[in-house]
Amino acid sequence: MALKYAAITPHPPVMVPDVGGKEGLKPVEKTVNSMLALTKEVAEVEPEIIFIITPHGPVDLSAITVRMPENMELKGSLWQFGASNVELSYKVPKELCYKILEKSAEAGLNVKGVEDETLDHGFLAPMFYLDKAFKKKPQVVSMNMSLGSYKNHYEFGKILREIANSLKEKVVFIASGDLSHRLSDDAPGGFNKEGEVFDKKLVKLLKEKKYEDILLFDPFWVDEAGECGMRTVCTLIGVVEGQKVEQKFYSYEGPYGVGYLVMGYKF
Repeated sequence: MALKYAAITPHPPVMVPDVGGKEGLKPVEKTVNSMLALTKEVAEVEPEIIFIITPHGPVDLSAITVRMPENMELKGSLWQFGASNVELSYKVPKELCYKILEKSAEAGLNVKGVEDETLDHGFLAPMFYLDKAFKKKPQVVSMNMSLGSYKNHYEFGKILREIANSLKEKVVFIASGDLSHRLSDDAPGGFNKEGEVFDKKLVKLLKEKKYEDILLFDPFWVDEAGECGMRTVCTLIGVVEGQKVEQKFYSYEGPYGVGYLVMGYKF
């Protein structure tokens, strides 16, 4: 099995030391420690290919997108958050990207390549940590969710799992996404009592591996919660469901009015 590890990670830029500083890191201490522990797990895998899906970047209403710039190289920095020195770049496996598009089309899923090369914080914040795990820099397939159904993202995850396990290279899958943005009055999305309800329910069902219940969440209720990670989590469910994995809950916390979840799945 080429697929060796999968994870759910948050992506607040403030968890990057050059952005948050000592004071900014204190409220996200649990998340930072979890990301450091997760990084150690990934280091043991020594991945050669990373699949990562985020809710930011070139999000299309109906199509999941795969970043395929002309030179097949991705790059970006956190300059918008005052940390231009935090820069990452990766090569993109061209043929693998085309295989993802082909298999998705065969399954009737709307997945397309886009020429965007600029990595956003949904990628950069978690990969700032994971990048430290790589003895040899892996190639990266960077994908962005659509605003399509949870079921479509779940089916896409199944395709990614099938493709990953057909490869010779060792693969790690990352679902980047924050949970509710409405946990407090000063939250980015303002307060909504459904934010905390959503986060608690999602975390509980993930721990219990009750994936079908998650896929049946009412999208209008989820919208009230003001999340950004639901569809990336549904993609992860497609990757891990029915597989023999060692699941590890690292942490959940809700500083700054936003829910941050870290979970790992060792195949």
